[in-house]
Amino acid sequence: GHELQAEIKREEAFKRKSTDSPDRVGDALNGAGDEKYLASGDYQKASKHWKKAAEVHETTGGTIKAKNARGHADTAWEAAKRTLIEGTLLHRMAEEQYANANNLVKRTAALEKVARNLERLMKMK
Repeated sequence: GHELQAEIKREEAFKRKSTDSPDRVGDALNGAGDEKYLASGDYQKASKHWKKAAEVHETTGGTIKAKNARGHADTAWEAAKRTLIEGTLLHRMAEEQYANANNLVKRTAALEKVARNLERLMKMK
């Protein structure tokens, strides 16, 4: 859900770019970045659940199911990293729009989100 919402907001921002104020374009990009951040969290939770499922299957002798569950966990983890990177880029683009609009408050908030996302990415390995 969050990833789909992010794409809708991103498309909205690009449609507005030529006709709307940089501040409103920045808001749309910022919203899309927020959705990507939430999607990343959802993928991380899914990865943890798949890892737990793999452990359960291993203890009950279901090695094929465990292997499949580990594959799903790895896929979800990669999706978490991908969406976090995409969110970081969207927040960075929002920051640029806020700079064009001379909106220091929103620009600072967007930069804080960029830093938060990068810090989280570093922790994800």
